Amino acid sequence: MLGVCVSCTTTVDTHRSSVELRAASNSSKNDWKRLDYHVGGLDTWVAPEPTIVLDEIVSARRSIDDFGRPTVILTFTEEARKKMTRLSTDRASRPVAVLVDGTIIAAPVLMQEVDDTLTICFGTRRNAVVEANEFADRINKHTNSKTN
Repeated sequence: MLGVCVSCTTTVDTHRSSVELRAASNSSKNDWKRLDYHVGGLDTWVAPEPTIVLDEIVSARRSIDDFGRPTVILTFTEEARKKMTRLSTDRASRPVAVLVDGTIIAAPVLMQEVDDTLTICFGTRRNAVVEANEFADRINKHTNSKTN
């Protein structure tokens, strides 16, 4: 399920990274923050701490899904794979928020166990291809700078 951003102006404090994946919910949680992002027409709350940060992403590969929508496929470090497997098992059928600079850019719903990779669909928005490319470029620039 793809979220539609109505007004992505509310942000969360980033802890260590400009790109983060956090557990998300469509219902209020005690210490979670509600952001101006909607999944299936419902508000989105995000966990106070990230599950995955930019340094735990090995690569971002651009692709197109079966419906012609731009996607980015994230590949994780070994430790991040374990975290994603645990997150997808514990929070099956719930969204995971993908944040850039504290703003949600996508919130895919985890419908099956995730381990090696996570595919993020950017939908059919007018700037979807540009957004997907910028997201992948940001991650790959970071990972390339670590290896040089």
